[in-house]
Amino acid sequence: MDGVGFKVDGAIDRTAMIRFPTNGTIPPAAPLDYEYSKDGGETWVTGTLAAGATALDIDGAQVDFADGIPVNVVAFDPLESTTPANGTMLYVRPTAEYVGDDDDAPPEIDIYGEHNITSTEASGKFPGNVQIRFDSNAQVNTDGELEYSYSSDNGLTWETGKATTSVGSDDIRIIVDGGYVDVEVGGDGTLKAGQQMVVRPNRASDIGFEITGDEFMDVTSSGKDIFGGIYKGKGDSVATAVEGANIFETVSDLIAAAETNNSTGCGAALDELKAASEHLLSKLAGVGGKSNRVSLNISILETKSDAQKSGMSAAEDIDVTALMLKITKQQMSYQAVAQSSSMIMKMSIMDYM
Repeated sequence: MDGVGFKVDGAIDRTAMIRFPTNGTIPPAAPLDYEYSKDGGETWVTGTLAAGATALDIDGAQVDFADGIPVNVVAFDPLESTTPANGTMLYVRPTAEYVGDDDDAPPEIDIYGEHNITSTEASGKFPGNVQIRFDSNAQVNTDGELEYSYSSDNGLTWETGKATTSVGSDDIRIIVDGGYVDVEVGGDGTLKAGQQMVVRPNRASDIGFEITGDEFMDVTSSGKDIFGGIYKGKGDSVATAVEGANIFETVSDLIAAAETNNSTGCGAALDELKAASEHLLSKLAGVGGKSNRVSLNISILETKSDAQKSGMSAAEDIDVTALMLKITKQQMSYQAVAQSSSMIMKMSIMDYM
């Protein structure tokens, strides 16, 4: 059944096997029986798909083939092996869904105020949120120019730009830092001065800190890009498996094959597990590299701190022995002067007579 579209809803605690005792089509013209097992094929439960229905109920989970394309199923002979050539066999297993943030394109765009903009699409690598403001009235569907301003620092500073408009076109391209935004205008094609929009890129793995002068390092990553699983992106109706090396999906396949005594599936999952393991080691190496960079910068800063303290010590520290000798000599000189002054003050003219 490769290439057949279906979705799974609900929850299931272990792998379920689904087979059909007779040939048929989903949705069926008449009721169609199916069987499922949650103990590796030791026992089977019979269910019936009503005429015109598309969802198989598997003990709390539903496998729905409601994509508008009829699906042919082939009868499975329980006396034969569980190979694909025997008949139609479905495996429904638990999986891990990633529900965190991502840094996937395209970014989101928020539009403020009354407008007749029908669609927007941003492309590029934006450093952060970008505010766009239309500075003058313009007709998008006439030959001319449209003036706008944009800010990448939350409105503290603004840059100006111009977009070209042309007869017969409802689209304009706004060029900003990091990329551009295509805007489609409906109605009479008018954009009014003062209308604003904000481009909000997804930046789950772009959070970083300055670890030394003018050197920044990202410290976050998107979980799905490391471990995989299934993920429902923005604008998607269902969650699908993350492309590339997918650790969670590979392990789930291995568990499902083991629970259903599928040696072929176990072998295939083990081969995929090697690639998934190499992918994880690569990500760990990236984290280790960042850790080494931080440790190196800490060592550099400690060396600079020690050198600065040594310089200050050379400029400010004193020789205690030399200072005490100098103080003693000055004290003796002072005492001699004081004693001489005292003796002179006691003398009178009678001492000279």
